[in-house]
Amino acid sequence: EYRKIPTLPVMSAEEHFHHKVTQNDSDNRVQFISNNMDIEDKRILEVGSASGRLLQKLSEYGCKEAVGIDLGAKYSDYARQQGFKVFSESIEELDLREEFDGVVSFHTLEHVYNPMMVFRAIYAALRPGGCFLGEVPNQLDWRIQIFDNEIVKRLHYHPNHYYYYSPTILKDYLETCGFGHIRLETVE
Repeated sequence: EYRKIPTLPVMSAEEHFHHKVTQNDSDNRVQFISNNMDIEDKRILEVGSASGRLLQKLSEYGCKEAVGIDLGAKYSDYARQQGFKVFSESIEELDLREEFDGVVSFHTLEHVYNPMMVFRAIYAALRPGGCFLGEVPNQLDWRIQIFDNEIVKRLHYHPNHYYYYSPTILKDYLETCGFGHIRLETVE
């Protein structure tokens, strides 16, 4: 539903894959992932993989297998055409058990209906010692407090954001779902 919003730019999966912002985000994210976990010869699952650009970058960085989940049929089909295994079901429906060394998700978890179920499914999908890395908008972002700016508000209070996270709330979710060694960082 997210990509069907009339106020957002309409972009095909191929345009998304080749878009300069998508490429830049994928470069930065694969760097972040590889700085925080060893990805060489590992199986990594991306929740919210869109057109598959990050899956491609993970493969280029030596990931044994980069697997995606995206509910948008056109985007998941495009990623499959690029040679990636991509599920079109939600992680909660897949019932994955100890299959991945790492799970990553960037700006997706604010769009889910039931975060607790998603975090539990992510935890279950990880092998013992596995790592989850993610990014969500921070509701304690200083820019919200200081700037009365439409761009800042649109990022944080988007109509398709079903849940809002502060570092404390996010930590509570992760601890409740069994995650240990939690480290949270804020950006900007």
